[in-house]
Amino acid sequence: MSDPDLNKPKLVFLVSRVPFPLEKGDKLRAFHQLRILSKDFSIALIAISHDEIHEKARSELEPFCAEIHFLPIGKISVMINLFRALINGKPLQVGYFFNKGTYEQIQKIIRNFNPSVIYGQLLRVAEYVPQETEARTVLDYQDTFSKGVERRRERSFGLMRQVMTLEQKRLIKYEKLVFDKFDACTIISEQDRQFLPLADRNEVTIVRNGVDMDFFHPMNEEKNTDVLFAGNMGYPPNVLACEFLGRDVLPLLKREKPDIRITFSGARPTASIVEMASNHVEVTGWVDDMRDSYARTRLFVAPMKIGTGLQNKLLEAMSMGIPCITTPLANNALQANDGEHIVLASSPNDFCDRILELLEDRDKAARIGDAGRTFVQGQYSWTAQTQPLVELLKEHP
Repeated sequence: MSDPDLNKPKLVFLVSRVPFPLEKGDKLRAFHQLRILSKDFSIALIAISHDEIHEKARSELEPFCAEIHFLPIGKISVMINLFRALINGKPLQVGYFFNKGTYEQIQKIIRNFNPSVIYGQLLRVAEYVPQETEARTVLDYQDTFSKGVERRRERSFGLMRQVMTLEQKRLIKYEKLVFDKFDACTIISEQDRQFLPLADRNEVTIVRNGVDMDFFHPMNEEKNTDVLFAGNMGYPPNVLACEFLGRDVLPLLKREKPDIRITFSGARPTASIVEMASNHVEVTGWVDDMRDSYARTRLFVAPMKIGTGLQNKLLEAMSMGIPCITTPLANNALQANDGEHIVLASSPNDFCDRILELLEDRDKAARIGDAGRTFVQGQYSWTAQTQPLVELLKEHP
């Protein structure tokens, strides 16, 4: 664990999941922000956890933290929390993670550490930040949850649609409440900031994600798959993207290229994804090093139809020089140039045509892969993207 530096201001960093391993976007963002913020702050990490904690989590995080507190929440507690949220009007996203006993633990940690600033990631932790405190309080919306739920609601039916409608209304109300409660707020992209239900949304600071280009670099590996999609395979926007590729795009590709190979790589694949495994579709599940999946593919294809925020999977693939095809929705946050740094498509036919074009025209694919890497190298280093957060946290309350 890093030694406390009395010359550094004290920061409590509060997250709803232990930020290791880095298989989810919020964990990735928290890990790299911790790494960079540790240069300017003495940090007490408080991580709520409703999953089993990885055996290497503490050792991976210790270099950045003066204190580390993992606070588990059991499954029974989660069920009780959700029931209470239904009654008290809080969003389920918030109620799921809130526990009274955990609240008391966090207040004690904060009092003992006596920070000058408290930084919470996601709406899920807002209830844990004390209202009466001399510390500066900052909350990272990261994504606009209400917009993400709205997009999921549009594709839901029956009872699930009713639940999503209620959750969206509660999130809109809560996103407004949080803005007034905290001294400052951050978000991941301009697109998400514009989705916030706030009149003063431009006061929210944009703090984008980055990519570790020393880690995600071009690798000279044999290409044994044509198309890769990677990510957390239990996350609804990723599930929908896989189903779109496997059920809508793949039949079109097979007509023109009967030996086409698609790989879905990532943790927690749903049954609907596993069922698509065939001679044409590989479903890997968890992989120890995602670079291996990137390195052995000719194209990375991310047909995101719902969801918000900046797609880390695109940054990683582009950083490795892999030509990428995605939707205008995903590129709204990325802001790459279509046909130069990336290729955009919308319909199944569009994706089929763009995939076949780049598979056949290797020179064009290589140019887009090289240009994509140059683009993220210039725009998306973690250090540069986190600097606005460093400055925001250093401001006086």
